[in-house]
Amino acid sequence: RATASGRTADAMEAGDSVYFTDRKKALALCNALKYRGHLYTMRRITNADYDRETMTEIGYRVWRL
Repeated sequence: RATASGRTADAMEAGDSVYFTDRKKALALCNALKYRGHLYTMRRITNADYDRETMTEIGYRVWRL
């Protein structure tokens, strides 16, 4: 069964990354990459670089390694 995350995982090459604002969608891509046997990493992106007093989440980035 083809899913949006699966199609994205198939199109990614080593070093590519995708940005998400929704954690569930980021995790879905991680699962699709894992299912296909690819290495991956995910990082939470915050605004801490701009305003250290009030750190809030902005989104998530997933890389295929």
